[in-house]
Amino acid sequence: AGALGSYEIPGQGDIDGYVEDIPESVREKVLRDTNQDGIWDTAVIVFGISGDVNPAIVIDRVQQALDGRGEGLGRPDGLTYSKMELTGPVPVTQAITERSFHEFWRVFPLGVGLCALMIFALPRRIRAVLIAGVPTLYGILITYGIIGWWGREVTPTIIALGPILMALGVAYGLHLTNRFTEERGADARERMMRALSTTGRAIVLSAVTTMIGFGSLMYTNLDPVFTVGFSLTMGIFFCLLTTFIMAPAIAVWTNYDYHKTEGEWRTLAKIVTEHNRPVLAVMLVLMMLSFGVLPMLETNIDYLEMVPNDEPTLVGIIKYSENFNAGALGMIIVRGDFRNDYDENNADAVDHLDQVDLLVTGERDNTTRAGLNDVPNVNAIAVTDLMKTVKVQTNQSATVADLFELFGLGSFERSFWEILHDPRVANNPAVGRDFQKYLLNVFYDSMTDEALGMLMNDGYSKTLVYVDMPLMDIRGMEAAVTGVNAVRGDWDYAPVKVSALTGVAAIGTSVNAQLITSQLQTLAICLILVFAILTLTFGRNWKLGLVTTIPVVWVVSLEPLTFVALGQSLSLVTVMIGSIVIGVGIDFSIHITQRVIEGGVNLPSVYRATARTAQTLGEATLVTLFGLMAVFAINISALWWFVFIIMVLLLASMIAAMFLLPALYATIIKAGGKLS
Repeated sequence: AGALGSYEIPGQGDIDGYVEDIPESVREKVLRDTNQDGIWDTAVIVFGISGDVNPAIVIDRVQQALDGRGEGLGRPDGLTYSKMELTGPVPVTQAITERSFHEFWRVFPLGVGLCALMIFALPRRIRAVLIAGVPTLYGILITYGIIGWWGREVTPTIIALGPILMALGVAYGLHLTNRFTEERGADARERMMRALSTTGRAIVLSAVTTMIGFGSLMYTNLDPVFTVGFSLTMGIFFCLLTTFIMAPAIAVWTNYDYHKTEGEWRTLAKIVTEHNRPVLAVMLVLMMLSFGVLPMLETNIDYLEMVPNDEPTLVGIIKYSENFNAGALGMIIVRGDFRNDYDENNADAVDHLDQVDLLVTGERDNTTRAGLNDVPNVNAIAVTDLMKTVKVQTNQSATVADLFELFGLGSFERSFWEILHDPRVANNPAVGRDFQKYLLNVFYDSMTDEALGMLMNDGYSKTLVYVDMPLMDIRGMEAAVTGVNAVRGDWDYAPVKVSALTGVAAIGTSVNAQLITSQLQTLAICLILVFAILTLTFGRNWKLGLVTTIPVVWVVSLEPLTFVALGQSLSLVTVMIGSIVIGVGIDFSIHITQRVIEGGVNLPSVYRATARTAQTLGEATLVTLFGLMAVFAINISALWWFVFIIMVLLLASMIAAMFLLPALYATIIKAGGKLS
């Protein structure tokens, strides 16, 4: 009892004294009067999690401690007089994973049901649902099984794969089924063989180009984007495989004898072939308008948008940000010698700690030198702040009391930092700096292992400076991160070495700076590969490959206009939309071109291809949109916009295939160009 470093709970009088002694800048990090009534009503307990343990286990144990903190105190039913909520970056991340599992099992069946309902509504045949839906469902389950075996973290974007793959896979089955109903033959087997030899080829080409579109997302150093790209590519492959293996078998097995006469949209075909130039002019105006608003397109990383809106950890971290002006925690590593025992030949640890304090607080004596705490919206804490907070208790240690008496320091209580810098301690004529080093060791020994471990490494050669700032938009975070790194870079802190800022804000701003570059890079790779594959598939005819690719280029060019019109920013989620739209939208153009080639590349074939394919494209789009609508049941705003923008651009892809592509063919043919 009474020893330094003990775990005893002090009395209320001691507690009041300790709190009053804490510097205001430090006290505000853990204690606030949120309603301005003169009573401290909100406090925080800050703790870290070691990197070699499972965060889920630690979080669960902490929550158990919070829930059972009233037990064993002799109160009825474990009564407590405070409300405690667990929050922070790690609990929020863990909540995302857990809620993602829950949301998947709630939303995926809804997506399956919506797709099945729409497929049934078109031919009004249950067997059509089986032919188009069962293979896709099987392919998706295989995909998620591999993702689980792979051990990737489940995120909301991974959950969104289910409805996306369901919508696309069902579209493959729908195209095959529609062509199967058009064919005539002795039996279902012969009709399916004909459908596979025609539309089946277009489906394979669509799937390959879709995989290229999704696969381009893997050419990025943004790991979440890579994971989504790989998962979507793998999912499309399995959906294609199961569609080609199972759909024909189910159609023949069920003796699907439904004969459908494909409706001919002759008015549409007439408009795009006879009035091709006005159609192209309208498309060009929209594209130029989109380019015009490109400077208005913003980038913004907001990880909290990926958290369900009703998640308690999200509510908690927002409260923490508002009440304590914190939440986006960062760190700076300072390297030096912060405990050099009693060797006079070593650099003195207190001199190194002075540089840490200079980094945090700056200097006001001879010149105004900015510190981290001078940066707007930034609050930094280091081990030196604890030294300024903790007082030397001379009544707790006979040795310290005797030395105070010997050097004439008296028995009054001052902080470690004040005593360490007292000239009678720092430069004592009798013992030099040995007493200063002794007091520094007393301070370290008085700290608990847990507290010391969060500030200093075992060798006392590295210390962490915690740099906190509130949750802000990306512009505010960029300004704060820039200000912190400027303080670190503009001044000399020798002999210690100071790292750049890392943590939530620094990583967020770094990722945000890469969004536009990553978007352009993946789009360029995607378009080049799609063009190359189409050229090879169409008999090495680069002209047909180029014309078929132009509609998706037009759709991608509308992305800035779509984002600006909807008031959305390019984020870690929406940066993937361009490649996804190319992968999905190229399907429409491929089916039109395939029909044009079947009839010979001439004006009548363009007319027939447009008239006969438009209905199938419309039905496939409708089914895809219905499948994607299931995502709106997830209570995550970022996913709502992600899917909604995909739906808008998907409609644009259908329009491009129905209007722009036939108009291009008609213009080239009328001008005497040769595409065959």
